[in-house]
Amino acid sequence: MDSVWDDARIEDNTVDEQVDSSHAQEKIALIKSTLFKLDQDDKLESEPWVQLVKLISDEDREEEFTTFKDCLREVSNVNDKSITGVALIHYIIVFDRAAYIELLHDNPSGAKLDLNIVDDVVGYTPLMWSFSLQRRSCCLELFNSFDEINFNMTNKAGLSAWDMVPPYSPLSEFLEQNNMFRYRAEKHEIPQISQPKDASILINNEDSTTKETFDNIDLQVAGLTLSSAADDNLFLDSDHNNLNHSQGPSAFVDPTFTEDYHGTFDFEKLLTDQYLEFSDFDIPQILNLLISLPQKEPHITTYPAGLIYQCIRFADHKIKSKSLVESLINLSLTKILTSVSSNGAAGLVSTEASLQAGDIVLQSYWLSCLSFLYYYLCRDESFFKRHPSVLQELINTIHSIIIELTSSIHCRLISLVDSTLLAYTTIQDVKQTLYKRDWNFFKKRKQAKLLSKEKNRKQLKEQQKKEQHLQDQDQENENEQKQQGEDDFDDRVSTNDDDKSSASLFYDKEILRHLYPPSFEEQMKPSPLKIVQIFGALSYVLNLHQTHPIFQQQCLSISVNWFATTLFNKILKDKKKRSLSRAHAIQIRLNLSTLESWIQNNDFRVPKPMLIDDFMWQRFPMTLIRDVGEIDLSDPILRNVATYKPVNEDDKDWIYDTSNSLFYYQPFHRIAQIHLEPVFQLLQWLQVATTLDSEESLISTMNLLPRLTAVQLLKSMEKYNYELNENKFNSKLKKFLSNEIKDGKLSKTNVYLQEHEIPYLVLPTVPEMTDLYSKGPDSHSFQPFLPGSIEDDVYEIHDTNFKQRQNEPQPNVTTFGFDEGSTEDEMEENREVEDINGENHISSEGVVLNGGNDEYFKELNIPSSTAQRPAWLNNDDMEQNPW
Repeated sequence: MDSVWDDARIEDNTVDEQVDSSHAQEKIALIKSTLFKLDQDDKLESEPWVQLVKLISDEDREEEFTTFKDCLREVSNVNDKSITGVALIHYIIVFDRAAYIELLHDNPSGAKLDLNIVDDVVGYTPLMWSFSLQRRSCCLELFNSFDEINFNMTNKAGLSAWDMVPPYSPLSEFLEQNNMFRYRAEKHEIPQISQPKDASILINNEDSTTKETFDNIDLQVAGLTLSSAADDNLFLDSDHNNLNHSQGPSAFVDPTFTEDYHGTFDFEKLLTDQYLEFSDFDIPQILNLLISLPQKEPHITTYPAGLIYQCIRFADHKIKSKSLVESLINLSLTKILTSVSSNGAAGLVSTEASLQAGDIVLQSYWLSCLSFLYYYLCRDESFFKRHPSVLQELINTIHSIIIELTSSIHCRLISLVDSTLLAYTTIQDVKQTLYKRDWNFFKKRKQAKLLSKEKNRKQLKEQQKKEQHLQDQDQENENEQKQQGEDDFDDRVSTNDDDKSSASLFYDKEILRHLYPPSFEEQMKPSPLKIVQIFGALSYVLNLHQTHPIFQQQCLSISVNWFATTLFNKILKDKKKRSLSRAHAIQIRLNLSTLESWIQNNDFRVPKPMLIDDFMWQRFPMTLIRDVGEIDLSDPILRNVATYKPVNEDDKDWIYDTSNSLFYYQPFHRIAQIHLEPVFQLLQWLQVATTLDSEESLISTMNLLPRLTAVQLLKSMEKYNYELNENKFNSKLKKFLSNEIKDGKLSKTNVYLQEHEIPYLVLPTVPEMTDLYSKGPDSHSFQPFLPGSIEDDVYEIHDTNFKQRQNEPQPNVTTFGFDEGSTEDEMEENREVEDINGENHISSEGVVLNGGNDEYFKELNIPSSTAQRPAWLNNDDMEQNPW
């Protein structure tokens, strides 16, 4: 580690030497560049402040201390930075002139030196400069005035000085040896976007070494993570503290990374380091690299999105090949969709659904990747207008992955509904409820025995109480005799004990049993917490991968909707578990309150786009591919996508239409309540149905339960389980419901709710994504930059394939397809036709990309699993599979 984190201190006579960190060297260069202004302006040369700066930047000589003191007497403000934006204390630390710090602190003018002053060039305090440049002597001088330093101060990137101490470096050891870490405050967290509410550190992979584990424990205190390959002196921002610790050096990110020094990705111009050059014969290997990124770079979803986007930029802007762009996107999306597919729709109906559920971590990873890809393509001016089919493909793929992710969650839920909600009881009276349906010829004796047992149990309990009372009285008398000779204090103690023993008379074993926690066997049984854990896992992985909030809202909404409709239908169809009863309705409602509490605690709302009016919002996302004047709202050109529809002021609070994008801009708890309303109202109906005795009371009850139809109310009464002493549902009211069904021409086949309903996809608007991804301290992490390892892999793929094709015998492209008798005019004419058709594309290296008899994608192994589409995709509205 010492060789990596070598001392970056600039020695006295080697100020211009390279510092280990290129980022530190850039910062030093920025400070040095301010000196040119002093040399160019002759008026400033006589200024005492300027003379001090020149003394600091010159070689350190003994006789200069006297000169420094003389010049310092003429400086009235030692904190002045109006000339260059940099104060004297900053120059002293950058040029490692630690001896000047004490002179500056004890300046003759009496002005107090500000040790927390921030320069206007980089934005660092003196302590930040000392730590980032590893100036040990400067650190000692600064710590002599520790009471004047704000150790918790952060820069514009949200980093404190302690975040800039390289771990296991000589500076870190130096600070530890001198006990300087005692000034460090509590753990500092770097601000981040979409921070998971229940974020936790993932378990390391099995191949992680013990040393890496302890390294990460140390670094997590500082909000950092260290990779196993410590061959690059860069940090990993605490945004990525959940990353796999076995990843390569490409995962390092400097915490001092800011847009001011590394720039932003230029979406308007094609810069040399912002695209990846490739050829058509590289695509199969690029796709394999793409699919391997979840294992190589887990949880950083901008990398696969950036890989696709930088290749698209080369094909679109460099060689301007529309066919290559669309082929690359088509194949990439197909490859991604294949990797997340989970046996089609089999999991929706399988009794072993949990075994067939997909990997929600992988599915949410690719969902986040495609959301970033969609953002990058939107930032690329007029990209979708040049390639309108790409937007439809992207919509279908994102939609498919959301459904796959929802299916995986639902597969885990349906196997738990019976045990955790319908059969789970905590109310003792529900367990002991007797039903009329059980009172028949075959079960009469059994029920009589149960009643007799219950009667005997009560008599036995009363007898035990009497015996216990007599024993307590005898014990009381004995205690009184023993305590007669003791003092008043002992008498008071005895009296208290007697009171406690007599108070125990009022507690029986049943009450005491409820006061103790449940047994381990009871705690191990399935409970409603299992349902909450599954929804919590979905919320966690979506936050972990920083999925756009509008996509998070849709995933959670569909999952709750599928869960609610399945539960509703199970209750209506159930006979064995007696869900259609008054007692069980109370218990099920109590079980669902656990899920309600989780929804309230994890509530969030997607903010509406501000910089877009209703007129443009109604036409979004069609405005991405057409001009406004060409858009006809009555004839939408995009499929499977929801659009904005204005609503009345009275209906703004509750929007039920999922085809309106406004539905997903409601709070999550309101969306969940809309989906769960039919279940809640059914449970309410079951609790009061048998108490209704008139048509007026029935009508008023139906008005309070608008999500239930007369068909469903009547169906619930047909299978209702009556308790022994419960009145039957009034026959007149049954007849009234039947007449309502006939008058309303309601079909008795529409009793159950539609399960696995697939709503349209809602895309975030461009202003939404711009506000979220291009503003804030973490905006640089959302740009389509790639680490060096991925770029090297792509270049290696391209170079290897290029050399192999050079070694292969190539036919003469200019004479291919012509006989020997063809004239030059005919050959030239045919070449012109080929150029017009755009079949020959010349790369920057001068190689024909698709000339002669080259076969497109000749090494591509078409994934067989894409040939069979999931059952929920078999409709005319969905985009056809490209294979």
